This record gives sequence, structure tokens and C-alpha cells, in this order.
Amino acid sequence: MGVLFNIMFPNYLIIILLIALLAVTTARTVKNTIKTWRAEKKAQEQKLELEKEESERNEPRLRLKEGDDEVEELEQQVQEEDEEMKDIDISSPVVSNANESESPVDELDTNSMFYLT
Repeated sequence: MGVLFNIMFPNYLIIILLIALLAVTTARTVKNTIKTWRAEKKAQEQKLELEKEESERNEPRLRLKEGDDEVEELEQQVQEEDEEMKDIDISSPVVSNANESESPVDELDTNSMFYLT
């Protein structure tokens, strides 16, 4: 059919029809792309709202102010835990139960290894 149109119509008309076809297909593609983008954006916003609501439900509702007794108690607990951590001796090495002579390196047989030359 394209060969018949090529013979019947002049070249400028064929070019105009091809440009019109390209314009129509581009417009449809852009329209569908925008529609999909809006749907995805809306879904993403809903997901963020749900996550925000969930995090607000899991967040503690009590807001402590400076000078409250509870704040001072928490600060004191943190200081006590810091002091306990300072008392831990981390300089002593960790002792393992494995014999040093039973190293896997000692058990290797160098005669059975393959060497590439």
C-alpha cells in the first residue's frame, strides 16, 4: 500500500502526512506519560502520608522540657552508664580455646598443591 501511495502522491504530501502521523503519536505518548506520572506521584504521596502517620503513632507523645525532673533523671542515667563504660577494661586480650599448634596452615601439604607455570 505504501508503494501505491508513493506513486500516487507527490513527495511533499507524503512528508506532510508522515509529520502529521508523528505529531499524533507523540501527543498520545505524552498524554499517557503525564497520566502515568500523575498516578505514580499521587501513589507516592499517599505512601509518604501513611508512613508519616505510622511514625507519628509509634513516636512517644510525651515531650520533655528543659528543667523537668524526668529530663534530669534521664541525664543522670546517661552519665552513670558512661561511667560504667569507662570502668570496663578493654586492654586485656581475648583468650581463645584453640591450640596454637593446630593451625590450618600447619596441616597444609605443599606437595599436593598445583603450581601454574
